[in-house]
Amino acid sequence: MRFLGYHSYDHEVGLRDRWFDYLRWAPAISRHADAISAMLFNGTEYAAAHIRLADAHWEHTDCKHTVNGVVVPSVSCGDGTNVINYTSLAQETWYMLKQADKKLIYISTNMDCSDPKLIRISLMLSKRSVKLVCAQDALRSQIGADNNYIVSIVEQELCARAHSFIGSKYSTWTDTVRGLRGNRQLSKTSKDFLFEELWVLGVK
Repeated sequence: MRFLGYHSYDHEVGLRDRWFDYLRWAPAISRHADAISAMLFNGTEYAAAHIRLADAHWEHTDCKHTVNGVVVPSVSCGDGTNVINYTSLAQETWYMLKQADKKLIYISTNMDCSDPKLIRISLMLSKRSVKLVCAQDALRSQIGADNNYIVSIVEQELCARAHSFIGSKYSTWTDTVRGLRGNRQLSKTSKDFLFEELWVLGVK
């Protein structure tokens, strides 16, 4: 069971707390996360982000959202007009990093690490002495190049362990990370955000 919702409905009826109280990753997932974390971070605290760009499934269905009645662009909108672009993603990530007082950010994304958008985000953050880590190749080498499903779950665990987290509001992947972090009480001591909600607040 991979996606155990952090949606408001799940919280209201008490499902989230009941599910996350009793569920743990299989030991293999934790072992992979331990090994990758040691290799990438060597004990250094890091922040994490989940950037869920549009794909064939969400291209046209994720472009009409509102937050508190305000029409809001989405990270995963594919129409080019109602999308939070890479400049805003970099600015919002920097905002989270400033609040967390961190200079190391792990990026989980459905982009390739070599995607020009991600490279531009990395360059923008590097001007503020931030190191961006995208480790798809290292994860595939550790886990097996043909097992992208397990790679994705291990990335969720890496994001759940981060000091602070920023995610894509309309992504169930992000919801699962937030549920894990909430159950571990990390949200009480860290700085967690959503790209779309920061956009509404004027961080863009």
